[in-house]
Amino acid sequence: MKKTTKISNQVIKFGRFRWIAASAIFALIAVLCFVKPSNNNEDLFEDNFIAFEDNVSEEINFMLSTRSAGDDESHAFLRMIREGMEHYNNKEYDKAIPIFEEYLEKNQDASDYNQIKFYLAVSFLGQNETERSAKIFEDLVAIAGAEIQEDSKWYLSLAYARIGKTAEAKAQLEELASSEKYGTKASKILNPSKTKVAFR
Repeated sequence: MKKTTKISNQVIKFGRFRWIAASAIFALIAVLCFVKPSNNNEDLFEDNFIAFEDNVSEEINFMLSTRSAGDDESHAFLRMIREGMEHYNNKEYDKAIPIFEEYLEKNQDASDYNQIKFYLAVSFLGQNETERSAKIFEDLVAIAGAEIQEDSKWYLSLAYARIGKTAEAKAQLEELASSEKYGTKASKILNPSKTKVAFR
């Protein structure tokens, strides 16, 4: 009689364990099926993308205030850039993009050509047109002056990360590792042990 009781108790305990295990497995399957997995590269982009600071509007406003109020062509182009930058600063990238594109098309020899091209690329990136932004940043990295080149490398690394070009993104970040401006950020991404988000 005692032996029978022990056996029946073991059967009941084992039955409960099977029910708990089956429930846990079902819950895990449900989570795997219905919860979207985290995209580390997208997280990396979201954590690090901040629209580049407007470095041109103050100068443009000064130039507009010191020139005659005539409607000459250079005056019109300055107003065009100012309008584009207003949209850019308001994160209205869809409105800034066509203005920047028109300016660049009409002013290919302008001294600020690469600078406006850079803001166009950041606008594309902010508008989720990542492939287009990456192409412009690639051009700027190849031809632009030192300051724009460094800024372009940073945004190019974010664009590459977003589209899954991890090796290319790492290469850009490695070049920025000794940068005074971007070195700390680049090192945090390249050394994931100290950060929650890094490349997969």
